[in-house]
Amino acid sequence: GVQLVASHICSCVRLRLRNVGCGKEGVRALLQKKHFLAELDLGSNPIGKFGVYDLCTAIQSEIRWVSLNISYLEGLSGTSNAEMSANLATPIKSCLSNSGLRDLDCSGNGLGDTGAFEVVEAIRDRDTFERLAMNNSGCGILLATVLKDVLAVRPGRALRVLELRGNALNDDCMRVFAKGLALSTSLEILILAENLITCPGVKSLAEGLKLQRRLEGDRSSVIELDLSGNALGIEAA
Repeated sequence: GVQLVASHICSCVRLRLRNVGCGKEGVRALLQKKHFLAELDLGSNPIGKFGVYDLCTAIQSEIRWVSLNISYLEGLSGTSNAEMSANLATPIKSCLSNSGLRDLDCSGNGLGDTGAFEVVEAIRDRDTFERLAMNNSGCGILLATVLKDVLAVRPGRALRVLELRGNALNDDCMRVFAKGLALSTSLEILILAENLITCPGVKSLAEGLKLQRRLEGDRSSVIELDLSGNALGIEAA
């Protein structure tokens, strides 16, 4: 079915194919029309590590391809951090370093803290990158540390949307992350629901948000913050 869809692509498209049973052969059929793809959502499909590699390689040669969703994939072999890094984080990092991609959702693939660090590190020197989603990825202090650096870069490098639901981000992570948030000139939407944040972490975030709003000039600041499912207590609220 995916191959049939691919055969009829003849102009620039935004294609959503979540949970349709697309495997590596379907990916290869779609990539034969890669010059027509602007956005592609293949979340919840069994594309495996070879499908991820093929996608990340193809994007690097396509300027118009700006959005990729490979969340909650099936068929990723290997459970250790090293295997997951090789199967997913490494090809994504190469893709981000050498493409025009501006929107990435790689949630729910067990990247872990090390893999997430590797992926985010690739956007630190990007001119533009608008949205990053790493929900339910097992991320913690390493991710918070590299995000601090990403958020603090100069105004032309804009991360506008950051989704980190369901990770292992705790109060120590928020203390580090807030230092970058305080200097961010672009972040507008911040999703931190269902983490391990308590009152001290909220205080760090609040201070970062306060400092972000004090930045001079034509700057953006957080207008949507989701802390649902954290044990904040009355004092934090």
